[in-house]
Amino acid sequence: GANWFVNWADHPSMTAAPDGRLYVHWLVNTGKKSGSYGYGIRVATSTDRGATWATAFEEGFQNVSDYAGFLSFLPTSRGVDAVYLTPLHPDDGTTDEHAHIKAVGIARFGPDGREIARQIVDSDACSCCSTDIAETSAGPVAVYRDHEAGEIRDISIVRRVDGTWTAPAPVHRDGWKIGGCPTNGPAVAARGREVAVAWFTAAGDRPQVKVAFSRDAGATFSAPVAVDDGTPAGWADVLLLDDGRALVSWLEKTATGVGDVRLRAVTR
Repeated sequence: GANWFVNWADHPSMTAAPDGRLYVHWLVNTGKKSGSYGYGIRVATSTDRGATWATAFEEGFQNVSDYAGFLSFLPTSRGVDAVYLTPLHPDDGTTDEHAHIKAVGIARFGPDGREIARQIVDSDACSCCSTDIAETSAGPVAVYRDHEAGEIRDISIVRRVDGTWTAPAPVHRDGWKIGGCPTNGPAVAARGREVAVAWFTAAGDRPQVKVAFSRDAGATFSAPVAVDDGTPAGWADVLLLDDGRALVSWLEKTATGVGDVRLRAVTR
């Protein structure tokens, strides 16, 4: 198509459900305003290995100058879940673009690829940090960079417990005060009731990549461990290994100005 919104931070993705159904998402300009902004999310599914596609979900297509994006998929035995950012209030072009508030949404798709639920789980989040979602034995958990009073932007988690999403809770209170979105989101991995979350913070003007562990499906977390080498740029990811360690990746700045992709295995 010729109407995609394309940038370095928020890119298309694809996943597969256990039965082989494919899901893709990408960003589409609404055409309601000339220029870059004013775009939404489109999700499509395929049951024939990508030969044909059907639209399953759209969010933010009313936007004139605001946007929806930063979607992450989670394939499960019950279908596919997705977490994303979207404007809290519909953007019809009459709202001051500096007053736009981003909310965290969760969408759920059944085994047939149809949307079965859509819900806002946090009504005020950081506006352009990537999201992530993982499956524990107690249900899915989603992580994102939150936005609290005083421009505090730390990492929060929501959990689906007994069919209901919990209120947002901090993974750890770094206390990072920053007057704009750093475009540097968290990552989560889970196995059973074990959960690991990795993220970037620059609280106190000290850039760090951290990882924290949970043994109760994300209800509580241990004190975080710093894993970087002193000059991180962030963009963390995390994977739980078979032996219980977390494998964390991130970008590290070097003295020569070149960036490294670095990996560290961390025990709890």
